[in-house]
Amino acid sequence: MVVSDVFDNENPQIIDQENTPDDTSFNKHMDTALQQGTCASDIAEIDEVLSQSEHFFDEDDEEEATPTKKSKKSNRKKAVNTRQKWSIAEEEELKTVFAKYFQSKMRPSPNVCKKMIELSHAQKGLICKRSVETLKKKMFRLIDALN
Repeated sequence: MVVSDVFDNENPQIIDQENTPDDTSFNKHMDTALQQGTCASDIAEIDEVLSQSEHFFDEDDEEEATPTKKSKKSNRKKAVNTRQKWSIAEEEELKTVFAKYFQSKMRPSPNVCKKMIELSHAQKGLICKRSVETLKKKMFRLIDALN
């Protein structure tokens, strides 16, 4: 049963608004119930039920419209693609600065990479614009390609 069910005092049956063919037959039945002698409290109760039924689906819509808790992923900032291709000049500088590592085919440690970045900065080279992690990964790939 729904909230908008109406009980007829004269004919003890429950009238379900969903099962009626249309609103006109429901209204017609309500008029006959009122004419057959319903009291004022019954009319007030019927009006209250009808007014509640008119807003029955509105409350659900409001609940859906209110924002729920956001997931942690939505609070995170999206990663920005900041990848920069290695220029030929940068690769040439790598081959000169890390010549010892290319000849021995050994990977430089992160500390060595950091020192080479500082050396490049002092000589106003191009490698100093890269991070230690980026330089280390580039060197690992180049040296692994030699093996």
